Amino acid sequence: MGCVSSDRTSGMLAFMMTKPLRISSYLNAKWISEGVTAFCVLLIGYLFSVYYTVALFGEMEWERVVVAFLIYIIWFVFLVGLLILCSASFNSGAASASITVVVAILLMSITTVGTKWQMFNPAYLSQNAVAFLANGKGLEHFVVCLFWTFGLIVLLYFATFWVMKKKPLQTENH
Repeated sequence: MGCVSSDRTSGMLAFMMTKPLRISSYLNAKWISEGVTAFCVLLIGYLFSVYYTVALFGEMEWERVVVAFLIYIIWFVFLVGLLILCSASFNSGAASASITVVVAILLMSITTVGTKWQMFNPAYLSQNAVAFLANGKGLEHFVVCLFWTFGLIVLLYFATFWVMKKKPLQTENH
């Protein structure tokens, strides 16, 4: 929750930046560490779900399972990027988590509407993952949504970089 904000409020970010460390290196490390953690946690849960599904209902096509996971992880990386941006923007880890969860819930709620604008909704990837798992192909506008989400992930990275450049390295902790 507070991957950047806790470093800032504790003074660790200011300390690290006294060394020859660029903000981009710091952000890359945060993105990689948070991304790998999210990937591993999601993979473990996903594998248990697949195991349980196979135990209850029988065989699954592994190609579909893998493709569905890869699609879903892109949605998850978007959420991790949003969390890192919120953590860089706010001093509270709880605020970062709350905003990320509310945005995720809103985006997931919008996917139930079923309009042509779903191609601009990163949460639509979760429905595409289910579609790939169920019938081996994506829903309408899947490719557009995929590239749009990749673009948003890049935008989140650069927005986080911009916030880190503008915001002070240390905040008062009273």
